[in-house]
Amino acid sequence: MYAVKGDLIEVKKVSETEYADKDGNTYDKNELVLLEEMETEPVDWEQRRYEIAKDIMAASFYLPMDGANIVSYAHNCVQWADALIEELKKTRK
Repeated sequence: MYAVKGDLIEVKKVSETEYADKDGNTYDKNELVLLEEMETEPVDWEQRRYEIAKDIMAASFYLPMDGANIVSYAHNCVQWADALIEELKKTRK
C-alpha cells in the first residue's frame, strides 16, 4: 500500500493504528494519507481536452501565425490536445 507523508512512500499495516515503511520507520495512521482512502473521480476527458486546447492556444498566442487563419489554428490546438490525451490514456492503463 502507498501513502503520502510529504513524499510518496510504500507502507505495510503493522496494527490498526500503525504503519511501517521498508526501512523500518513507523508512522501513526493519522500522520499518513493512505492512497486507498483517497476517493478518485473519473477523468472528465472532454473537460481536460478543452483545458489543454485553451492552454496551448494561450501559450502560443504571441507566436507568429504565418498567415494561418484563426479557425485552422484553433483546430490545430484541439488536434494537439487530442494527441496529448491519447498519450495520457495509454499511460493510465
